[in-house]
Amino acid sequence: MKALDAGTSIVVCPGGAQEVIYMEKDEEIILYIKSRFGLVKLALETGTPIVPSFCFGQRKTYSFWVPQHAGLQKVCRKFGFVPVMFFGYFGLPLAPPKPAELALVTGHPIAVPQVSDPSPELLQQYQRLLIAEMERIFEDNKVVHGMGACSLKII
Repeated sequence: MKALDAGTSIVVCPGGAQEVIYMEKDEEIILYIKSRFGLVKLALETGTPIVPSFCFGQRKTYSFWVPQHAGLQKVCRKFGFVPVMFFGYFGLPLAPPKPAELALVTGHPIAVPQVSDPSPELLQQYQRLLIAEMERIFEDNKVVHGMGACSLKII
């Protein structure tokens, strides 16, 4: 809030423990944002436009192993941590990332009004706009960035 109030742009990378659990298939990108309204709420409370973006090529920087266990999701959600083993350069665990071409594509800014206490309906309205723009960015750019066989699933 202080950075936005001072007129500084910030970057928020949604994701976290919940998304890590879904990292199973290389051909499917999962964004777990449908039930997360914090970014939209912050934008509305400050009147700051949302500029959606997607980074193509991130999956090529590391291989990973996520233990699959029925109770894992519940425990990970509670602690906000998923035990993931990353394999980077030369396939070594916890090594620097593998060389990969990354492309950050930004979408159309979403102008938002300044609302001190946004209603759930307003949050949902702007969340839908954000999701639609994320889908557009991905679909319009996936082929040119080597992800033509991939699908985007937003849950």
